[in-house]
Amino acid sequence: MADILSIIDGLGAHVGVCQDVGHSNANGMDAAADARQAGDRLFALHLQDNDGLGEDQHLMPGEGTIAWGPYLAALDEIGFAGFRTFEIKAADDLAADLAALQRIVADWNGR
Repeated sequence: MADILSIIDGLGAHVGVCQDVGHSNANGMDAAADARQAGDRLFALHLQDNDGLGEDQHLMPGEGTIAWGPYLAALDEIGFAGFRTFEIKAADDLAADLAALQRIVADWNGR
């Protein structure tokens, strides 16, 4: 995150970053720490999970190794109000995927 922030430093407050939480995890980074470091420069999120072993798997949040509780707490700490995009691999049952996403959003909003 520090490298990305250094690239956009000085470009104005209208320039920010999109954090792909799955990429943070796959690359051995702490997604919550990355979000905190980005702070008010964090404009958007790609939300996906993976096993943390380097592959971009696009799993449903909760199906991999990302610690979602601490990550969501970090977003609260920085007052994140940007875009949240779920970036998951489609299964054979779209209705089941959408229902699972609705449960995740409800759980995250109710925590």
